Amino acid sequence: MSWQFNILALPMILIILPMGFFTALVYHRSRGKLVRLYFIFAASASAMAIFESLKLLSGDGDTALLWMKLMLVSVNMIPISIFLFSHTWQARTIICMVGEAA
Repeated sequence: MSWQFNILALPMILIILPMGFFTALVYHRSRGKLVRLYFIFAASASAMAIFESLKLLSGDGDTALLWMKLMLVSVNMIPISIFLFSHTWQARTIICMVGEAA
């Protein structure tokens, strides 16, 4: 495993820091179902950024391929978590609207 400096990895690393901070902040303030689903989304997006920056910093093709494969796993979790979050949010909103009308 060899590493090389790549300036393109710097913005990715700078994105990870606030995203990780706000994800941890939201997770520790509330532990509801919506918060857990948001946490899965934010953790997947953070993992994608981490693996992308490691891929850019890797020096050989085999290591870059490893980080790319790990990044694809986290990328596949993003749409699933967004779908579950939006479905749960919509169900919660409908219940609140029906409860107010009754």
